[in-house]
Amino acid sequence: MGFLGIYFGSKIISIVESAADKIIASIQIPTPSNTGLEMEDNISLASKTVGLINAELRKNNIQAKQMGVVISGKDLIIRSFDLPSSLSYRELVDDAVNMEAKKYIPFKAEDLISDFQYTLDRSLNKNLILFTALKKEVMDGYSGIIEQLSAKTLTMEYSAFSLFRLLKLSGAKTKGVIATMDVDFSEDDESNFVVFQNGFPLFSRDMTFRKEKDQLEGKEETAAEILDKIALELRVSLDFFQRKFSNKKIEKLYFLAPYEYQKEMESIVEEKGVLAKAVDVRKYMGKAIPYSSGLLKAYSISLYSKIKVETKTNFLVRSKKVQSGKSASLTSADLVSNLKINPLIVFLGLLIVGIPFGFTYKQKMELDKEIKGILGIRIQIPNINSEASYDEILAIDSSEKHRLDKISEAIKKRVLLTPQLRIIPRIVPKEMRLTDFSYQQDPNRQYGISYSFSLSGFVYLGDNGKEGQAIEKFYLDLKTNPEISKNFSKINIVSLDYVSVFSNVLASKFTIRGTN
Repeated sequence: MGFLGIYFGSKIISIVESAADKIIASIQIPTPSNTGLEMEDNISLASKTVGLINAELRKNNIQAKQMGVVISGKDLIIRSFDLPSSLSYRELVDDAVNMEAKKYIPFKAEDLISDFQYTLDRSLNKNLILFTALKKEVMDGYSGIIEQLSAKTLTMEYSAFSLFRLLKLSGAKTKGVIATMDVDFSEDDESNFVVFQNGFPLFSRDMTFRKEKDQLEGKEETAAEILDKIALELRVSLDFFQRKFSNKKIEKLYFLAPYEYQKEMESIVEEKGVLAKAVDVRKYMGKAIPYSSGLLKAYSISLYSKIKVETKTNFLVRSKKVQSGKSASLTSADLVSNLKINPLIVFLGLLIVGIPFGFTYKQKMELDKEIKGILGIRIQIPNINSEASYDEILAIDSSEKHRLDKISEAIKKRVLLTPQLRIIPRIVPKEMRLTDFSYQQDPNRQYGISYSFSLSGFVYLGDNGKEGQAIEKFYLDLKTNPEISKNFSKINIVSLDYVSVFSNVLASKFTIRGTN
């Protein structure tokens, strides 16, 4: 099942049903006249128009469930202006656009249904605003017709903007600054001149080349006369555009014209210093139809669901918002809906956010790896559970400190004999011989550890008096030596005898005892 496109022209209603870009059926109906009719008669006019359309749809077996509508420029107010790029979104929506638009419209804002779209012009560093509006009473007239048709209406647009779909269908270059122009030599309908920049309308102008029948004075206009008018109106349109956008140059003009006059049209355009190219969509239609600018406009809107364009004006949506009680003035929601998302900007934004995040994540991974390595080489302490709680670790720590304190105390209290044993040989007289040395320690003493030593030996000098002096000197040297006395504060001679040594030789034998 196809998609229905309807163009309400000044004199003719053009209808096209298409599917997969191909035309299935096409119809043209004369527009009923509403001259001199009052409001109640307008209702009858709408009903009459609906009756004519439905009759033709049944006759041609057209049963499309969805449709789009385009209207001529005579019913619209289209203005373009610029505003500073420094204005915020809220300033654009709440104040700037509405206030600026009032300079260009001869009606009260509350009597209009308006919409707008904007784009940033980097060469001017300004926001270019496309403001479109139509009177509520005009919208009510169209609504009275389309609401009685069986197909659901998805969009209602300006016909000249919708023709941009045919450029895309033909594969024409749509980037940069280009112009479009449609003309018809046989239909008494308006022609349109539009300049686009990357699909955004910068400038538009509606023209009529044929005179009304009551102005013809009994003779038909010739093709040459119409071509002369086209040349004149094209020059005027180009001059208007150049005065408004002196910094922009039209790269190419694409035109829709009767096939037999395309060469003449190309010459007219190129005489104005602009490259020209005819848009021929016959090979895409799938069905041969006579050339008609009205049918081409209806065909373009029938491609609504297949070919998307940069112009987002939809008066049907704006009208429904007004009927539901919302303000017809512009809102921030409208601005967001018109907002174009540049994939490059989105990518750069993600890159700006992603690089620090990725760097931080990489550092975290390296730190986690280092921590795992440190934990892997840590010393495993027996009898301590790695999952132990803080309180359990504190208890283990206290127990270990107590044990270490006891060991430290024992080490501090032990007696080191090596220094004393080194000193004794140095102070022993040469005539004295040591025969015995013993050391005792008693840990059960009431007031600490008790330790003592016993040292025995003899002296032989052949004189008892000299032998006694030698023993006395040795005893005093032991007692006064600081290294020995610090551990053994009490040193005494406990025995002194004369005994037989070395074949019954008498010598003085002694025993010295020291205690702490």
